[in-house]
Amino acid sequence: MSFKEFTSAVSICNMALGMVSESKIITSVDDPGAVAAACKRWYKPVVARLLETHHWGLATKRLNLSAITNTRGNEWLYAYAVPDDMAFPVGFALGNGTSTISYFRGLAGLLGMLNGRPIFQYQNGTIYTHIEGELEFVSFDITEADFTATFANIVVLMLASRLALELPKDFELSDALESKATAQINVAITQNLNAGHPRYGQMASEGELARGGGWGNGWDYLPSGFAS
Repeated sequence: MSFKEFTSAVSICNMALGMVSESKIITSVDDPGAVAAACKRWYKPVVARLLETHHWGLATKRLNLSAITNTRGNEWLYAYAVPDDMAFPVGFALGNGTSTISYFRGLAGLLGMLNGRPIFQYQNGTIYTHIEGELEFVSFDITEADFTATFANIVVLMLASRLALELPKDFELSDALESKATAQINVAITQNLNAGHPRYGQMASEGELARGGGWGNGWDYLPSGFAS
């Protein structure tokens, strides 16, 4: 027996509807009537918002970025335009393609910094960085086949919260479902940050970084594969 679920927009919508109504189900988001219309209206915005929030372990793309005018040259060496379909920047692959500096990949993400600042930063549609390489990112252009069970569960809760406002117009139920979704989001992000059982508080001091010549090769506390 396999417990792999084959998720679809309809199955997610029906699970969400089951939390706000005992009788309402749909066979397609294009069904006639207010129920399907509400599902169709909220499904994509809910998923898009969650994709922008975190990695969630979803499928990622890797792409060479296009350099643009660096308006922060006093802070960063390079500036790149982000892909149009980027929902969340997962990591920055180094030039040799064998390792990645990331924000949220367990302890490696926390140590991918120099003097308390990230090696790359996403702001106002631009990736600023000190290294050259390829960007790994969660794309808006994925399907339900890429959803993890954790992500799908959060989508169901968030969607149910929105539907509770439209169908039974139950504000208390909507707030309760959103609170439950927020708790699940926080748990999922915490589990991701704790991947690999990191031991926090053992980061190199600024003095050690200075004596080592910055973030160059040879530092064993940098993310795995970063040193040559």
